[in-house]
Amino acid sequence: MCKQHQIEVPAHATKHLLTEHLTTYFQRHAVSELVDVVTQYLDASVADLKTLFERLTATQRASLVAGGYLTISRTAEVTAYGKVLMVPYYDYFDYLNLLAHQTQIPDAIAYGRYFRLKSATHQEKQRLATERERQRRQLHREQQAEFRAAYKLAQAQLGEPGTLAYLLLNLAFWTHHINHLAKLDQKVDYYHYKDQALRLFFRYRDTEFVSVGVYTPEQPDKRHLTLCSHHFDEYCAYYRDWGDSVMTYYATNQAVVNQCPGCELQVVSDYYTLYFFEINNEKLRYGFHVPYRKALTAFGDRTNYPCVDHSDENQEGPYRFGRAITKDELAVLGSPTEIVNNFEQAYNDLLQFEPPNH
Repeated sequence: MCKQHQIEVPAHATKHLLTEHLTTYFQRHAVSELVDVVTQYLDASVADLKTLFERLTATQRASLVAGGYLTISRTAEVTAYGKVLMVPYYDYFDYLNLLAHQTQIPDAIAYGRYFRLKSATHQEKQRLATERERQRRQLHREQQAEFRAAYKLAQAQLGEPGTLAYLLLNLAFWTHHINHLAKLDQKVDYYHYKDQALRLFFRYRDTEFVSVGVYTPEQPDKRHLTLCSHHFDEYCAYYRDWGDSVMTYYATNQAVVNQCPGCELQVVSDYYTLYFFEINNEKLRYGFHVPYRKALTAFGDRTNYPCVDHSDENQEGPYRFGRAITKDELAVLGSPTEIVNNFEQAYNDLLQFEPPNH
């Protein structure tokens, strides 16, 4: 447009400078038909606004739009954070007007905010947000009620207080929640409580309420393979591009890799093998795992125990060895400190247990 009207501008003129030259030209020659063209195509982006108003937030921009101080001239689709966003572009002359009245912008934002909050769009957003919060709270109450009922039922099924079955199941109940608590907050070492409980359960492994077994997966050993440069290049060329792991390459080329002096295979036997403790009565059942290598000294060789099969429990999905405690459970059970206190009380009760015929 500047070239068409023979307006002299620098070779690398900015949008701001071009607009100044065009505006001056309009005023001097009264070329009103070009005003709409410039208004349509010379718009200000969010980046333009942030260049001069660094701390102007999206909410404040919306308030300026609602107050009539900024006009959205167009929007453009932009893909960011995996979403398609509609990014606004503003009328450039509104932008220049804000630039000329910077001291009045806070008042303009406050004025526009009033209209924005009263708008039907904002009211609808507030209504939807309130409804979502109401549904969340309702779901939270229902989940708490369900867990509270399950908690009371479990307590009722522990058996007769003071008996060995009751003491074992009560400790198992709190160990169960200690285990979940450990997965929620890994900064605190809750697992040593679980280890204490398993050692105490181990004393009663010959009773009808406690059983100890060993769970051995199909691949119990942990393997780490370091390839020489030649075999690594071969792996990259024929396996990695297809998404295959180094161990897949090893399974196919095991004999060659084993004979190669530059390749090294480190094997940690029974790394994934676990002891499995089950504490149960006719109504309740609690199961606990502990790494075999970690507890070998305390519980002895795995050949002393029957093998445990988890295939039935794995039919609906991957077998889970525990989960983190939920906020709903904490609301019923109490704080982590209360859970630990209840565990310690249950542990001491079982520790001090003496059979009736003692």
